Amino acid sequence: MTLGLPATLSDRLVQLIDIVFAVVIAESLARYSDEIVGLSSPRTLVALLGVYVVTVSSWWFYYVSMKKYPYTETRIGTARFAVDLFTVVLYVYLLYSVAQIESSDNVVRYVSGFPFVFVAYIASGILRRWEYKKPGASRVGLLLTFAVLLGACASAYHFLYSGRPSEAAAWNWLFIVLPPLLVIAFRVSRRRFYEERTQ
Repeated sequence: MTLGLPATLSDRLVQLIDIVFAVVIAESLARYSDEIVGLSSPRTLVALLGVYVVTVSSWWFYYVSMKKYPYTETRIGTARFAVDLFTVVLYVYLLYSVAQIESSDNVVRYVSGFPFVFVAYIASGILRRWEYKKPGASRVGLLLTFAVLLGACASAYHFLYSGRPSEAAAWNWLFIVLPPLLVIAFRVSRRRFYEERTQ
């Protein structure tokens, strides 16, 4: 039988992720202070705001998930914690990929980060299902759908940039805005699903 971790230990694991989240956001605010305050680069600012929306919304839904499905004292629980911590590392990658937009006229690293975030979501969701033996513990199908959409978005930009860099530059605004919008659409779809299940 699976035993839940003591509440205080489970809370400490969550607090560790909280600390990493907070440090990441604080460091990025310091790194991009000129763009935020001086509006020196509109594209960089919009990309940064998009990543912040994704990161903060993830933080919020992580709390919601942890209330229902805290880490358990099993190998699967430990693996899920490791995947969730790695997801925060991917947010670090996203935040610092924004710097590429400043130094060059492409968003290759930026658009490439989003599919990997969703791969991490899928891994965490599958582990949560196994951990609690409940298929409804994660909407893996929905995650996979949006992972494919974000992967297609990144692939389209890679194709444009590798073939005709000058044309890819003209599409930068679209590919800066589209990934965060897809993530928001995922959050809305996921929330509606759980609201319908509770009615």
